[in-house]
Amino acid sequence: MQRLFFLLLVGLLAACSTDGQVPPSSSSNQAPSLRILSPSNGASISGSGTRAEVSVSDDKAVTRLTRQVNGGSEQDVDIQPTQSGNIIFWIPLVSGSNTAVIRVYDAEGLSASATLNLQVGGSGSGGSGGGGSGGGSFGTDYGDYTLPSGPTYYVGPGGNNTNDGSRERPWATISFAVQKLKPGDVL
Repeated sequence: MQRLFFLLLVGLLAACSTDGQVPPSSSSNQAPSLRILSPSNGASISGSGTRAEVSVSDDKAVTRLTRQVNGGSEQDVDIQPTQSGNIIFWIPLVSGSNTAVIRVYDAEGLSASATLNLQVGGSGSGGSGGGGSGGGSFGTDYGDYTLPSGPTYYVGPGGNNTNDGSRERPWATISFAVQKLKPGDVL
């Protein structure tokens, strides 16, 4: 009996013992984070859309960014995977109230989202002529957004991130350039 008890105890201890290593957890991946930098929620916009800037981060990398405007389909915004940084993109809008849902995803499909409510135009139309239909080219109506007028920096395939970002000595990667830019700079 004592021998049986001893064998049972040894078997139980062997079954419960570990080698001190914890198996990898499938939940070690953290969801990405997303913060809208501009425009501000509730802003009034003129024109057919607005430039938006978001700050993103993830423990591994943000691999996808989408926008969904006024309940429409989720549209991908072309981005390079990044662990953290700011992303600038265009949000098309219609006259009146608009709701844009911005989402970011990591490689494992975890996501974060933020909602932006924007108002386009006033309640009435009573401006003087000149608007008309036609003219202009796609993508040039920036509403009341003022294009930056700071120094211009360059990124090129033959560049190096130790260069100064000039036309003659461009940087190698956009992600490096974005970290160097200040408000008003042009890339």
